[in-house]
Amino acid sequence: MKSDNLVAIDLEVSSSCNAVCPVCIRRQSGELADFEQQMRTLDDVKRIFNGVAKQIQHIQLCGNYGDPMTCAEILPICEWFKKQNPYMSIRISTNGGIGKPDHYRQLGKLGVELIFGVDGASNEILELHRVNVRYDRVLRNMKEYYSENTSVHDEWQYIVFDENKCDLLNAVKQAKQLGVHTFYIRYPNGFNESDRNIPVYNFGGKFTHFLTPVTDEFKPWLDQHFNLKQQHTYDHLVKALEEVKTVYNEKIHTGDIPSKYTPDNPIPYDGITLFDTTLDEHMIDHISKVDSQECYSLNWHEHTNFKNEILNVFVSHDNYVYPCCMVGSAVSRAKQNDYDGQQGHINDLLNVITENNYDDFSVSNKSLKSVLDSGILHKTYYEHMKAGDPNSYCKLTCGKCTGSRSIYQMF
Repeated sequence: MKSDNLVAIDLEVSSSCNAVCPVCIRRQSGELADFEQQMRTLDDVKRIFNGVAKQIQHIQLCGNYGDPMTCAEILPICEWFKKQNPYMSIRISTNGGIGKPDHYRQLGKLGVELIFGVDGASNEILELHRVNVRYDRVLRNMKEYYSENTSVHDEWQYIVFDENKCDLLNAVKQAKQLGVHTFYIRYPNGFNESDRNIPVYNFGGKFTHFLTPVTDEFKPWLDQHFNLKQQHTYDHLVKALEEVKTVYNEKIHTGDIPSKYTPDNPIPYDGITLFDTTLDEHMIDHISKVDSQECYSLNWHEHTNFKNEILNVFVSHDNYVYPCCMVGSAVSRAKQNDYDGQQGHINDLLNVITENNYDDFSVSNKSLKSVLDSGILHKTYYEHMKAGDPNSYCKLTCGKCTGSRSIYQMF
């Protein structure tokens, strides 16, 4: 049985979210995109994971579309998974600004690992990126979680922009006070060097300000002091940030609005020709440099060893099974006609699915075990990966260049 190899799950339990982040799949220029709204119940989870729940070692409650803490039954769902396998690790990624405070406290007591995506230590700074997320609510919920937290793998993730780097020191001090085990920074995905100004919109689709990626001269400093492998202490981080305080206290700026991104002329999202798999020269050049391939889905433990199957799959909010959330996100965006320009690698991915019956990937009326045992993921993804011929989307997303650097990161 192919389902016997399943050890890890990425699961969307809700498509709802309180935030309006600028590059989120659920938003187009601030306005809600066209997608199916879903929220899981405990009964849904029991049906989908019937026959495989006890063998799962790790589950990530994540969200391409929604924040898991918006799910009304988030607590009983986590409690049920823990009953199936007390040794199962459960992680939840959340902005921390939504959900019942008592749920946070109970999840901490249960040992659920929370990853708080908090990009500021004040309402003013946090809402530059996490639009509509209030820091006072985040702090309230974090305090509840840490009041009885039994996990040692909780995290505070801070996505750094030029406009919010001034609040890093305050965030580090707050994390230390709360007892957060790991504080780390990330750079924003989806921001190309050519897109130095990223427009941010409110719930109503009105332009409010720009965000810009951290300038190159500060990246080496950030990488040095926020290196997860080195595990710097909070005292080290506080001292380092205080030494460069004048640099990080630059005034927030919004810059000039480029003419093509004015509020009256939002970023265009033109439709694509779904089956045109032509790649542009830029993509072809990068694919030619791939010298190794990773797949976190085929082998969750050893990402480049395709001889052993240790499966990690993604179940989307609309009940489709994909090898990973990256593939799920790409398919969802294409369904929304959310891509502009030529996206041949996405169409290559869509061809893989449409050559089969799309319902074969669905757990709407069957269990995850039956989908895996049908062999549909092996036929469409894993066999090609093992043969050294993955689709171009997988090459661009998880292909490696010069043995270490992801091709995806080179865009």
